Amino acid sequence: MVLDAYRRQLEAAGLEVVFPDVPSTTLTEDDLLLMCNSSRSPRVLALVGQSERWRSRPAVRLALVRNLRTPLSLAVSLLPGLLEDDLSELTQLRH
Repeated sequence: MVLDAYRRQLEAAGLEVVFPDVPSTTLTEDDLLLMCNSSRSPRVLALVGQSERWRSRPAVRLALVRNLRTPLSLAVSLLPGLLEDDLSELTQLRH
C-alpha cells in the first residue's frame, strides 16, 4: 500500500524532505486521517499540523487534537477551529 511506504518514510527519513514530495493525487484525506489517528511520531503530527492544506480540514484538525502524541502547542492552537460538537466530544474523552 502506498500509504504504508510513505508512513515508513515519514517516520524513518527526513520528514521535511519526504512529505512535500508526496503527490496530492496520491495522499488523500482518508490516508492522512489514518496517519493522524495512528501515528506515534510527534514529528509527523507536527508536520501535518503545519501544513495549511491539511490543517484547514475539520476532520484532520480533530484527529490531530485527539492524538495524545500531537505536540501540546499545536493541539491547543487547533482548538478554536473545532466545531462545538467536537469540543463537547473531547470533554467526554478519557485517556
